[in-house]
Amino acid sequence: MVITNFSHWVVFIAPWSLAALAGGVLYGALGFAWRRSHSLLAGLALPAPFLAEPILWPLKNGYYQGPWIVWLAEVLVGLVVLARVTDVWRRSSSTNTSPVGGVH
Repeated sequence: MVITNFSHWVVFIAPWSLAALAGGVLYGALGFAWRRSHSLLAGLALPAPFLAEPILWPLKNGYYQGPWIVWLAEVLVGLVVLARVTDVWRRSSSTNTSPVGGVH
């Protein structure tokens, strides 16, 4: 019984695990590209899902699902990442006259 339930759980969770793995690799590559070039476009892509999901979720379902503190934390993380990205971009654009792979 336990093995059967576990095998069903693994089959259910496999696509989500693969999506999470692919997302992690994508975010790692995006973060590395931003760190290397301080591209504004790559930097803005980092906080975008944190800020977009709380707006898009109720459009899909018609309501927020789960505790509001989770949505608040997600927006706050997005705002902190956005502030950090813009700060670093401003500093690098003021010291670097020729952009390397960035949108200035």
